[in-house]
Amino acid sequence: MRKNKALYVLDNGIANALLRLSELNDTQIGHIVESVCVRDALSVCEINLWGLHFWREKTVEVDIVIGQKISVLPIEIKYRNTANKTSLLDFKQKFPDAKIPVSIVITKDQLDRKEDILYVPFWMVR
Repeated sequence: MRKNKALYVLDNGIANALLRLSELNDTQIGHIVESVCVRDALSVCEINLWGLHFWREKTVEVDIVIGQKISVLPIEIKYRNTANKTSLLDFKQKFPDAKIPVSIVITKDQLDRKEDILYVPFWMVR
């Protein structure tokens, strides 16, 4: 896998204070949710000695790619009510030999399963 650089703020309170944000818009809330998901994934990866990556190619990206010992878990964060368009199919096509039993999309409210993609509301993973 190609390793790209991504910057995530692990303490959103400090980030909001430094940016002097008194109110948050939907885009800023999405960034906060993404940072929280990355922070939690990092914690799980450190405990289990898994790799934590980010994948981007041209206009598509997967926010979190967890390299488990024998499989890969791609996770997209789409903090909106419904998230049908994701980059997970692009990721699977790029790495056809990777063992990817399931993929996850973190959403605002959508709870669903479409083939091997789980759509999970953010409040359920917290």
